[in-house]
Amino acid sequence: MTQYSDLQVQQFAAGSGGARSIIANAGKVQLKGFEAELTAVPVQGLTLDGSVGFTDTHYKRFLFLDPTTDTLVDVADQARPVYTPRWTVHVGGEYLAELGDMAMRLRVDYSHRTQIYFNALDITAPFNEATKSPPDDNLKARLSPEGIHLGSGRLELGV
Repeated sequence: MTQYSDLQVQQFAAGSGGARSIIANAGKVQLKGFEAELTAVPVQGLTLDGSVGFTDTHYKRFLFLDPTTDTLVDVADQARPVYTPRWTVHVGGEYLAELGDMAMRLRVDYSHRTQIYFNALDITAPFNEATKSPPDDNLKARLSPEGIHLGSGRLELGV
């Protein structure tokens, strides 16, 4: 668990004079979470790996200067964590097969993260919900022959 007394966050501020970005003192914030990683080699040539991360952000105090009343208001119950997904997950596997004096490698990875907000407060960013980054899934694979004799050197290709 991590606690901040005077966390500073970037906020979007729009008004009749245009839009700008400001740095605001968000006050007191408590972060809790965990991260775990695992790598296993169940058989010769096969490596499996994975990770999971969780972050829980809780604003205890977030003072906001209300432009209509010119008073400080605690909006901690409305504040969102910025640039921080609640969950991140990754699973991957790689198989390496020796083929004479060369090798063939296959790697597959999948990752997922939950949504990310770019602004802490909807009252300063009226389109906060519409501009957030939605959950993201990423699947990728790579096949690469390695150690191919090429003159006096060796070549590796990847697709």
